[in-house]
Amino acid sequence: LPDNRHIFGLPGNPLSVLTGFYELVAPAIRLMSGFDGPSSRKVLYLPLVRSIASKGPRANFLLGKLVWSNKGLRVTPVKSCGSADLSAGAKADGVILVQRDVREISAGELVRFTPWRTVQ
Repeated sequence: LPDNRHIFGLPGNPLSVLTGFYELVAPAIRLMSGFDGPSSRKVLYLPLVRSIASKGPRANFLLGKLVWSNKGLRVTPVKSCGSADLSAGAKADGVILVQRDVREISAGELVRFTPWRTVQ
């Protein structure tokens, strides 16, 4: 917009807003604030605890929870009833990215996980 103003439009359901904010708005604000891209977001590649299936040809963000095991840090999908399921969002530590045209990811495969909080 004129005068270098920005508008971010987010959807109406709570988890959609949360995901949209963390995946799109917060990184944009960090970049506009002078943080460089790679250091502004931590992305982890972790083994998946259980298999997941995707619903269609587009990329999807699925809620994920970090799990420590004797095999190290892993991520497991959080069961959700949809984008209005606040209890599922409260259980999540971040999101698993399922790339477009991927129909299934098997347990043990590495997935891209973006945490919503600091991971130690």
